[in-house]
Amino acid sequence: MPFRTGERRIWDATATLEALGAADVALWIWEPETDRLRLNGAARALGLGPLAPECSSAAFRALALPQDRAQAEEVLKLREPGSEVVARFRVRGGETCLWRGVWLEEGVRAAGVVAPETKFSASECCDLTGLLDRRSFIARARERLSQDGVHQLVVADLNRLRRLNEALGHERADLVLAALGSRLAAAFPAQAILGRIGEDEFAVLCEPRGYEPADVLRGALEQPLRVAGFDIHPTLSIGAVSAEGGLDAPDAADQREAAAAYGRAMETDGLSRLALEADLRGAIGRGEIMPYFQPIVRLSTGALSGFEALARWIHPRRGMLPPDEFLPLIEEMGLMSVLGAHMMHAAAQQLSTWRAAHPAMGNLTVSVNLSTGEIDRPGLVADVAETLRVNSLPRGALKLEVTESDIMRDPERAAVILKTLRDAGAGLALDD
Repeated sequence: MPFRTGERRIWDATATLEALGAADVALWIWEPETDRLRLNGAARALGLGPLAPECSSAAFRALALPQDRAQAEEVLKLREPGSEVVARFRVRGGETCLWRGVWLEEGVRAAGVVAPETKFSASECCDLTGLLDRRSFIARARERLSQDGVHQLVVADLNRLRRLNEALGHERADLVLAALGSRLAAAFPAQAILGRIGEDEFAVLCEPRGYEPADVLRGALEQPLRVAGFDIHPTLSIGAVSAEGGLDAPDAADQREAAAAYGRAMETDGLSRLALEADLRGAIGRGEIMPYFQPIVRLSTGALSGFEALARWIHPRRGMLPPDEFLPLIEEMGLMSVLGAHMMHAAAQQLSTWRAAHPAMGNLTVSVNLSTGEIDRPGLVADVAETLRVNSLPRGALKLEVTESDIMRDPERAAVILKTLRDAGAGLALDD
């Protein structure tokens, strides 16, 4: 309906929320005095459904990925009126989002918008080389590694770029990088994923069929070129890592002899984590992740009272990996509930075996950690009851350690679930 001249236009709240939802944008308001964060718009599409329409700061922190919680705190931090809020982080089950807002004049609340990071990105390519930028390369590579096949990731670091900048100047050094990008694009088939992932780093992800990607990359980029009258002889430090992709990839240890030239030093980098992620997809089903048992001793008597089951990954190529090297990745992949169920079954089975072989151990218990959010897993209570029954374990023999954040997120609901778990025969403890 057209507006008449002079007619006052009034925003329709429903239409506004529908428009925000269609644009994958949500509005947020944070009121620290009442410990309340309110969300409207596309909250569910952004993975924020568990927090909508409002939540506490504890629930907000609990939903953020552990490695991103420092960024989440930037939204909650008290600031002077007019101060800007900018934070970039991921929540469980969602993609990386950018939170932007401002502290309002009265200084008692902040408000802003949250949207996928891609909404704020104008281009996914490096302007200089035409190759994918780092963020887009990682996103494309993660998608590719979900497909069946043997994939190889090659990362090349251009040596002495700083000296080139000093000798030629930035503009001429940029010509070298642009030429290397063109050579890289010409050397690989169209199906390969190519990127410039750092100031002096290039990366390729491909399925090697009849050629060695690292050799192709070196042969293409280490050819001399002439810039501003100077002969430039690029040299590269190259690392390669191989992995078999697919949702249920079989053990491919025998196919990885060319892997890990960067070795453990690269494992903190997001790109090498992609290969680790491919290995991790089928690791639980293959029995590579298993419980290791830490004794629990009564301080008053020194007697053994039970064990705590701790997850360890026996990687077919790298040996035993500690939890801090794979648990954050499992959480990002949404597999924490799968791992939790696997650990509970394996730990209960081992305790049952010990009790049958050693009747004197009849009073021992085994504790299993429930990851954040796992108390809401559908079928958890029935799974606990069935695990106790199948392994002939008495009530309390299987202890579940629950995180404080799970309880604080919704204390009333948590109380109901914990009572149901206790009724099913589980022992309970608070994991600090």
